[in-house]
Amino acid sequence: MIRRLVALIAFASLTGGAALVNGQRPEEANADAGRDRRDREVVRITTLKEDGGRVDWSHRNNLIAFDRLGKDDFLDVYTMRPDGSDERCLTCDKPGAPSKHMGNPAWHPSGEYIVFQAQNTFRGLGKITDYFANSGAGVNNDLWVMDANGTRFWPLTKLEPRVGGVLHPHFSHDGRRLFWAQKIAIGGGKYGTWTLRVADFSFVDGTPRLTNERVMQPGHQKKMYESDEFTQDGRQILFSGNLERRQAEKNADIYLMDLETQRLTNLTNSQDQGDEHAHISPDGRTIVWTTSTGQREKLNEMHPVIDFWLMNIDGSNKRRLTYFNEPGQPEYIKGGVAPADNSWGPDGRIVAYVLTNVKRGGKIVMIELGKPRSPDSGSR
Repeated sequence: MIRRLVALIAFASLTGGAALVNGQRPEEANADAGRDRRDREVVRITTLKEDGGRVDWSHRNNLIAFDRLGKDDFLDVYTMRPDGSDERCLTCDKPGAPSKHMGNPAWHPSGEYIVFQAQNTFRGLGKITDYFANSGAGVNNDLWVMDANGTRFWPLTKLEPRVGGVLHPHFSHDGRRLFWAQKIAIGGGKYGTWTLRVADFSFVDGTPRLTNERVMQPGHQKKMYESDEFTQDGRQILFSGNLERRQAEKNADIYLMDLETQRLTNLTNSQDQGDEHAHISPDGRTIVWTTSTGQREKLNEMHPVIDFWLMNIDGSNKRRLTYFNEPGQPEYIKGGVAPADNSWGPDGRIVAYVLTNVKRGGKIVMIELGKPRSPDSGSR
């Protein structure tokens, strides 16, 4: 999300010229994305919250955690049921909680804890520093954990102000490890220098701890990384980054990396398109992610043209899932939007954050899927 956020502010173009897009030219990808719409996998898309942010769905207690920008211009963490009911703020004016931005929540598989990002106390340039401490950018953020009721809060990291930051923490499926991206330097890349981190997560005398931390910077370039999640068996991590030489941060690819062998698999392989926010379905077979694939123009000066796509876990059978930015489609949103964070539910539905306003955030939607299409129906 940091790439989207800064790109929106800088009015940067997110797309390239006539380079191949996952083996096709952009015009071919566009044509392919638009055909066979009667055979789309989406059955229904409904809005759960008109104002919301990054999301995570607990399979244990069937609750969705999300962040939302308040009237004080700071994010807080909430929970709700999958139908949008029973909304509760877990961090609003709570003793022991951080005082500024708190967001990007992710459930522990037990359903008893939530890891989240929280802005530190560094004042810097005031509102400008606060803006870039938004959980979508992660600058001057630390990792925190709270219980599922928002009654107890524990810091997990204490990073150097101005230099440090974190993004997108996620627990392994057995709950014993945590995976996140961490900023280590201001220079080195357009958004600074980042790393990927995996550490053991445990409680010592009732207090959560991270131990045996492992730092990784895979690829030729060691600039920007965003963590997505562990595979179900915990052997691989899913992430995005601009790993190839001269690859821009805005055009990152989605990768799987084996934690033991360090073997990398580039699942999107499209250096002229932007790919991020990848998450694996409960059965381990499908990945949903956001991409600018096939788009050569931005909608306007404030929004890039991206949508949700699906692919198999090995990167095959790529097909477009949503059409938020295409007039005439049921889910079309006038003015342009940027779909972002998402989470699979236990029943195969997808809850997703759709950025509609760069200053105030966006909406949370529920995507219901039908029968998957065959590999030769609209795939690339």
